Amino acid sequence: LSMAVSQISMKPSQQYEHLLFGSVHENGLNSLLNRLRGLCDSPECKFNDRIVTAIISEKYKPQGGSSSVSLKATVRQSLDDSSAPIYLIYNGQLEIGDNSRPTAVRTCVQVPCSSNLLSCLDEMGFTLSAEITMRGYLFQKGQMKVMVSKLFQPSDVGENSLSESYLVELSAITPSGQDIIGSEMKSLAELLKPIVYLEKTDGR
Repeated sequence: LSMAVSQISMKPSQQYEHLLFGSVHENGLNSLLNRLRGLCDSPECKFNDRIVTAIISEKYKPQGGSSSVSLKATVRQSLDDSSAPIYLIYNGQLEIGDNSRPTAVRTCVQVPCSSNLLSCLDEMGFTLSAEITMRGYLFQKGQMKVMVSKLFQPSDVGENSLSESYLVELSAITPSGQDIIGSEMKSLAELLKPIVYLEKTDGR
């Protein structure tokens, strides 16, 4: 994770991540950035991160059949700051069906690791299933952070943009029982309309 991102709400223990998702076409990017500059606590930080998804599966034989269970982990690494730690991230199931909550919620564990993390995962039996580059802007408002990022697919001849739009993620990481942050996030989301509409549905 880029150093700017890693300084915000990254703790090596299980937390609860509250999320709202949206997207904005690149033609509306400057309008969104200007709105966020007026609403957030400090100027934006730029980031350029490598995101790798790793999966490990284990087969087992319950009574009457066979099945398998999979574990997915995410590795996030800054491409601009070689001294920044690499983060190993585990995200639980995204819960979006609870109408009493204004945001989606999931458990998350985020741990800073050494530079040989990918080799370690490979030795443990993980398979690298996907890789993208996320490049964009990070804003902070209290406990909340807003990431505006464009996604790229790396290739042998460079990288390809996956969309003409930017992914917008409003999130906050809290201990259990601090659901009040969801109301604050919803209020901020209202102030970003009509440039971007942030919803509970996972836009990734």
